[in-house]
Amino acid sequence: MKYWFLIVNFVCFFAVSLLAQEPLDCDGTVYCIIEPTNEFGRVFINPANNSVSLIPINSLGALDIHAIGYRSTDQLIYGVGRTDHRLYRIDALGDVEDLGPLALGNNLVYEAAGVTPNGEFLYTTGSLNGIDQHLARVNLNDFSVTILPVAGNINLLDIAFHPYTGDMWAYDFNNQSFLSLNLGTLMFTGYNVTLFENKIQGVYIDASGKIYGYGTSAFGVAGAIFDLPPETGQENRRITGPVGIITDLAGCPYGLEVLADAAPKTLFPCEELEFTYLVGNGTGGDLPGVDFEHNFPAGFNVQSIVRNPYGGTVTGIGSDFLQIDNMSISPEIDSIVVLVELDDIAGGQYKSQAKLTGLPVALGGTRLSDDFKTFAPGDSTFVNVNRIEEDSIFRSFFSCIGNELDLDASEFGANIEWNTGSSDQVITVNTEGLYYLNVGGGCQEVYVEFDVTYASCPYTIEVRHETEPRQALPCSEAVYHFYIENSSGFPRNDITFIDTLPLGFTPVEILQNPYGGALVNTGNPQLIKITGMNIPVGTDTLDILVEVGDLPPGEYPNQARIEGFPAELGPFRLSDDPNTQAVDSTIIFVLGVPTDSFYVDTIICARAELDLNAAPFGFNYLWDNGSTDSIRTITQPGDYNVTILDGCDPSYVFFTVTEGTPIDLFVEDEVMVFLGESYQFLPSVINLGDSLLVEWVAEVDSTLSCLDCLSPLARPLITTVYTLKVSNGTCTDSSLIDFVVDNTRRVFAPNIFSANRDGINDWFYLQSPDYGVIRNLRIYSRWGSIIYSSTNSELNFEQTGWNGKADNNGKFLEPGVYLWQAEIEFLDGLTETLSGDVMLIR
Repeated sequence: MKYWFLIVNFVCFFAVSLLAQEPLDCDGTVYCIIEPTNEFGRVFINPANNSVSLIPINSLGALDIHAIGYRSTDQLIYGVGRTDHRLYRIDALGDVEDLGPLALGNNLVYEAAGVTPNGEFLYTTGSLNGIDQHLARVNLNDFSVTILPVAGNINLLDIAFHPYTGDMWAYDFNNQSFLSLNLGTLMFTGYNVTLFENKIQGVYIDASGKIYGYGTSAFGVAGAIFDLPPETGQENRRITGPVGIITDLAGCPYGLEVLADAAPKTLFPCEELEFTYLVGNGTGGDLPGVDFEHNFPAGFNVQSIVRNPYGGTVTGIGSDFLQIDNMSISPEIDSIVVLVELDDIAGGQYKSQAKLTGLPVALGGTRLSDDFKTFAPGDSTFVNVNRIEEDSIFRSFFSCIGNELDLDASEFGANIEWNTGSSDQVITVNTEGLYYLNVGGGCQEVYVEFDVTYASCPYTIEVRHETEPRQALPCSEAVYHFYIENSSGFPRNDITFIDTLPLGFTPVEILQNPYGGALVNTGNPQLIKITGMNIPVGTDTLDILVEVGDLPPGEYPNQARIEGFPAELGPFRLSDDPNTQAVDSTIIFVLGVPTDSFYVDTIICARAELDLNAAPFGFNYLWDNGSTDSIRTITQPGDYNVTILDGCDPSYVFFTVTEGTPIDLFVEDEVMVFLGESYQFLPSVINLGDSLLVEWVAEVDSTLSCLDCLSPLARPLITTVYTLKVSNGTCTDSSLIDFVVDNTRRVFAPNIFSANRDGINDWFYLQSPDYGVIRNLRIYSRWGSIIYSSTNSELNFEQTGWNGKADNNGKFLEPGVYLWQAEIEFLDGLTETLSGDVMLIR
């Protein structure tokens, strides 16, 4: 809907009686009641940012009016008191006139109302407990009331009347949907349930017959206006703004509205387009003597009037200024259609507005056209002129095999002819290839090409690169395996493979190449290049034998490249190490000793073993004790050496092992506590180092007061094991501690109590040194009847027990033996049922 700075006014009322009230304008303004401030106001649509907000006009004071409607005959708003059932009349200033009581249902509330297009009746709904009981038809001439029955579980929040059909439209809160009502048959037509995130509060209709709702969207995050196309029955959010709350809307659809549209919206210079002006006259009568004019942008030349149901004198054919004088606009929705041709003008967006003059004063005298497709009020209608300076345009697209792809050329205008023979602006394809067209008008012509690539999805063209072995020695050989996978759905031909080996590596032989092609002599001994490879669908392997030179130990990365794929698939691929997450180089580890003799210093701690590892230096070993294993385990400091028999020449590794700084830990091996008790550890440490690091490891989380202090407080609820580790940065000592929790239920109950109010032993209650909650305590007579019960009380509190009376406040019970039963939840979360007997004496 379009408004002149669309303002829906929520008008606040003073309960005063006025001799004359100021009428409201019927210019698209919508009025309503704002809550929780109880104000009469208007809805304002800001054309600057296309947002909606509520603007108060006047306060209603103590009046409780929720049901309002606009009356066309006197241009005032009529409302019904929600609970006082009085009729009120409101003017443009928000002043309220009390017109007296109405004969409505005393026990009902009235929260929705609307006035018929002829201004004769106001309809309002009476509801009870959220369900409408009837429609009340109020005669606004004599204030008589006719009650009409309503069936079904409905609760109408607001009512609006269509200015052309006379049908009533409403929003039903109970069923969360819009409704229309034929007043002749009293039959409702329901529409789709509104979307869950939208909440409608009010309904109104504009002069063009469009139906709107106001409410909140995005689960209450924003205020919003929605339109309701009757053909779909589903609301569409048009604009948003700050959250506002209303109880009813009252718009005036009995004015005049002009909506302008242009088609096509995008075209080339020297092409034709049509401007359509949708005119909605909701006044109920003819509007004679109206003048129409449209000053088009320069270069827009009017060719003819395609449609004009309103008559009048036409001037301006062949120019950019069209005028139709002395039209008579009938009370309906109709349109004027004008054919316009463009000159050879520059590209860009062109805006313009039409104007109606000679309107009655009540309609403002003048009305500007509003763009049909936008919601901002009073905005111009635009046309995009697409002047393309290039002679040729090339575009690429990708799609999955089995899918269809829409090629859209609508931006190039309407004069289109594809190489497929189609003249549609959008064509649908499902095979790869070149699709092209020539577009343009009388001033220019452009060649446009769409290059479409298809592949299976998800498609994969990748190269996985592994080495065999992953660890090599100097002066040895290794195989580079390149696993090339093509799952794109088509063979990929004329592909090039390129790999530059690490420095010191040289290619020896291509062991396997299922892809063909030619090996190129590049003059670089480390570069491998194969051109003209044909990669079929599937996976196969390219294997290359390489020689490892006399290299120092370390990591030697390598990444190959295959290229020549279609641009939409990505023109190249890099090889990837399948043993890592990232797409990265494949590394071969060269083992060995950096020099002929290599020295390693390390330490050993008391009472510990140490593994001397020669594996990083080669594959064949000879230790000074005659061992040929890669690992030698020792328990004492000293000097140890190993000969590495691999690589270009034998080499030697010397291990010097010294004793580390000692540290000793002393702590108990076992601790026993009752459930709920705490225990503080007090270990001792003999440490000859300069630092002390402490680490506790608990099987059960959050049972230690700290994990990095020496003496934490422990309070587990179950038996567990703690590990304590201490370190001086060089050596470590540790100990395991069994922590036993005794969960014996220590509950004590007296077997006799006096209950004679002498302050001594007057209560029967349960006691324990442990914590627990008595979920249920019941006392039974000898015949099994419950004479006392309590819930959720604590142990050790006598007032939560039994004082010898029935339910603790009745009469004293006879002395004798009674049975008790208690359900107690203990600190570890377990609940147990205990029972016994107790003797009551006086």
